[in-house]
Amino acid sequence: MNWLRKVLVTALVIAFLCPAVVYADISDDAVWEIGVEYQGAYDPLQIYYAWGQAIRLDPILASDDIAFDFQYYLRRFSDFSNPLYRGDDYAGEEDFKYYGLGGIDYIRIDAVDVGMWVGHGPEWYNPYYGTYTGWLAFYNNRDDHFLYPTNARWGDQDLDWIFLSTCNFLKNYGSVAQMNRLYDMMEGVHQILGFASSMYEHPYSGMTLAWLLTGQIKPPPEYPLPVYNIIDSWIKNAEYWQPQGKGIRARIKYYKADYGDCLPGFGFSGWQPVPWSPSLAEFYDYRDYVVQ
Repeated sequence: MNWLRKVLVTALVIAFLCPAVVYADISDDAVWEIGVEYQGAYDPLQIYYAWGQAIRLDPILASDDIAFDFQYYLRRFSDFSNPLYRGDDYAGEEDFKYYGLGGIDYIRIDAVDVGMWVGHGPEWYNPYYGTYTGWLAFYNNRDDHFLYPTNARWGDQDLDWIFLSTCNFLKNYGSVAQMNRLYDMMEGVHQILGFASSMYEHPYSGMTLAWLLTGQIKPPPEYPLPVYNIIDSWIKNAEYWQPQGKGIRARIKYYKADYGDCLPGFGFSGWQPVPWSPSLAEFYDYRDYVVQ
């Protein structure tokens, strides 16, 4: 009976780390896909203008490493394919913008199950809201250079989880109205994982995030790491690569029934959320983690 005891102990350990290990296929097209876009080659001489304010952005040397490693290791250790991988000149804010607002998210980021953006996330004062706003910065100008939270409605197609390796995009600046605008992005997406502060791009962070999600740093049958659920993977990755004592705040917006989601194939993957609205606010929440 030693073999049975080993099996039961292994199952209990896995269940503790990531409860209910089942393959829950909840994607619209039954194909698990990763979509990654990044920008790093910002021109420091280019000036961005909005609402009478100007900003310059320095290059991010680690962006392409983070983006490539994340999709590479995730594909290597899972059944995911990678139909969307666009960087620098090929990345654009319209790929993340809701199609009802002039974007093409339905054939880009919302056509995959797991999304990632790596790049700058500046902030500036929005006179229409009377508060500061975080935004994603694109140096090419297809539609415009900026993606604001009010431009996004993620999850009405395939997108279930999106990682935003960028500053400020999930920051609400103490404003309840701004926090609700962040929830407005949740049109069926289970979790939006990002930062509500500045952060640092480390070249190993994409690789480590994939390892945490899959529990692997070598092809099967070797499993040298525990499997963490998606939220815990994001927080642990921040612990590993974000500097301490700088007030860096990882933030996750999530549908409550999907709090414990694991990557499909590595644990329970939750339920399809109802789109957020003020009348359904009780079904949504957020979690903050400040790197100490």
